[in-house]
Amino acid sequence: MARLFVGIELPQTLSAVITDLQKTLHKQDLFVGTYPTEDTHHITLAFLGEIEDKQVPLIAEALEKIHAPQLHARLDRLHTFSSDQRMREIYCAVHCPALADLVNQINRCLQPWTISEQRPVIAHITLARVNSIQDQRQLIHALEALPIPHTGFIINAFCLKQSTITTEGARHTTLQSYALE
Repeated sequence: MARLFVGIELPQTLSAVITDLQKTLHKQDLFVGTYPTEDTHHITLAFLGEIEDKQVPLIAEALEKIHAPQLHARLDRLHTFSSDQRMREIYCAVHCPALADLVNQINRCLQPWTISEQRPVIAHITLARVNSIQDQRQLIHALEALPIPHTGFIINAFCLKQSTITTEGARHTTLQSYALE
């Protein structure tokens, strides 16, 4: 079985900006959590979950049918994902309205391998996964006050990636890359 997702790898300069934001958050010491490493920074477009190994080449082939232009994007504000009234993740939103068209194409191609109920994609880059917080209000205020460089970047490809969970965290392997026109 392979744990798969479709995502966008970040340019090195953008990944360095994300790492700087992570360091700033870590120095503030407002929560206990984990920080994705620079080599795993990405934007998830579709998560497939556990897929039988024999299905991987079929998925890779299906994604080859996608034709989309290169996209212009930029970093936006910091936000959080919560569940059960508890903050779970801190992320930097990515502003790219045209990304929805690419995601729709990907979802159509992946329909045989995904669940029928698709959640809307919120283009983002995970900064931290939150385990515990002393003062949630103070953390939210700090996130709102943190200056975000509105760094622009070009999305010129997307990838089929395999995620392997280890004791040191997730490891991502690019199985195939697909250029945008």
